[in-house]
Amino acid sequence: ATLCGEDLPRTCLGRNSSEMLELLSADERLRACFDTNHIVNEAGQDYIRSIGDRIVTLHVSDYDLVDEKHWLPGKGLVAWDEITKALSDVGYYGVWMYEVDFKPSHTESGEEHLTCEEQAKNAREIFKISG
Repeated sequence: ATLCGEDLPRTCLGRNSSEMLELLSADERLRACFDTNHIVNEAGQDYIRSIGDRIVTLHVSDYDLVDEKHWLPGKGLVAWDEITKALSDVGYYGVWMYEVDFKPSHTESGEEHLTCEEQAKNAREIFKISG
């Protein structure tokens, strides 16, 4: 088992890379879960480069860079090209776990429920995955 600390928004514990690194320093076995929807106190790509290879899993969703929304990637303001480049630069090739609702929230356009197929299509488009 791997114990991961997750970045949390606003004034919560682990809200930026320096605070997360301090938390991770408690034990060399601790790792990080990077939540793309929670990082509001610094650019996601800067956070990734600071934490580096201690990131072992992701929670992936989009938002307005103000408050967590859990939107489908591409619906908000996350700089996905910069995020994917930073993750590649630090050697992350793990899971990209979508943390989005199947039912669009009132702040998203569209009335239909998202299917797994639609989320997979989104991942291929946003992250330039073939197949």
